[in-house]
Parts: sequence; structure tokens; C-alpha cells
Amino acid sequence: MIVVSDTAPINYLVVIGHSELLTKLYGDVVVPLAVLQELLSEKAPEPVRKWVETRPTWLVVQHVAVEARSDCARPAAQCWSCAH
Repeated sequence: MIVVSDTAPINYLVVIGHSELLTKLYGDVVVPLAVLQELLSEKAPEPVRKWVETRPTWLVVQHVAVEARSDCARPAAQCWSCAH
């Protein structure tokens, strides 16, 4: 099973010391580069930044192409679901 994650689940599981739940449940977890950057941000908790710096091999960073719908006014980079 391929799982793509945003920042929140990884952030909170690292903070509470249970990041291994992701790999136990799903194997590899794919994150876009933007998620990696958020986890490394100075706004992220220090334990999260340290965890990401030595991230496990099951956390796979991939480029994610996003296509905006023609009726969406947002730039493609901000248009995930067009539910606005």
C-alpha cells in the first residue's frame, strides 16, 4: 500500500514518540518535498526537526506534480482539492 502523508500526522506522532506506527501500518510513507521542508522549518518542534534530519528509510520524499483544475483561481501549487 502506498501512503502519502502531509505534515500533521508525522509531526504529532514524532512529538509523542510513536512515529514507528506509520511504518507498522503502511510500510513506506511518501511525502512531497513541501512536507519535508515544513518538518524542517524553524516553526516545527525541535524533536521533529532532529527526527527528520536523520529520518528513517521508510520516509520517502518524492516530487508531487499538482495540476490545477481549469475553474480554479488558485495557483497549481496551492490547488490540491479545489474544495474552496
